[in-house]
Amino acid sequence: MTKKEIEKAIIYPLFSKVVYTLNTVPGEKEMELILKESKNKKYENTSKASSMSEDIYVLDSKNLKSLKKMLEQQIKNYTVSFLNYKNDFKITTSWFTNTKKEGYSEFHYHSNAMFSGCFYIKANPKTDKISFSNFNTPTWLLEPKEHNIYNGGEMNFEVYPGFLILFPAEMYHRVKINVNSEERISLAFNVIPVEKFGYKDSTLNIIKCK
Repeated sequence: MTKKEIEKAIIYPLFSKVVYTLNTVPGEKEMELILKESKNKKYENTSKASSMSEDIYVLDSKNLKSLKKMLEQQIKNYTVSFLNYKNDFKITTSWFTNTKKEGYSEFHYHSNAMFSGCFYIKANPKTDKISFSNFNTPTWLLEPKEHNIYNGGEMNFEVYPGFLILFPAEMYHRVKINVNSEERISLAFNVIPVEKFGYKDSTLNIIKCK
């Protein structure tokens, strides 16, 4: 295949998993307020795992009203501008995670949600990452010259304060080990479609959600 032919070729990533990332650039005072809110929460006792707040509706706090509004706008951008869905989407559960030195989480996905997201409050951009993995069993095991989004089985995103990531909730992901002495703090949440959607016997109408 010639260079000219390669330049004319079109690649279609069919049935791909669409991941949305954004540097939200929040103000310093707002980040301090969000961090303070996270510090005031009680967390589940865990050993090496990333600790989760006992409160799973943290975005209901009046102190996080501005943050919730921003997240809802980005969810709309993701679902309407990129995925072209007609429905409105609502955040259901939301919680803080606190990962201390040597803390981590195993690969997992989120049930009872269409999309999930994570907003980073405190993180080290040099070392902290969120990792996604494709757990579908490959029929051929080949080693590429270089990994990319077309041939890779795992993808890492560097995270930092103000970084937002939205993704399909069925995607397996994990918090990589925290090698820093400083804790890593984030706010995670789940999202579902509301109102009427589906077709005939697969129709569902979600009026409201908590």
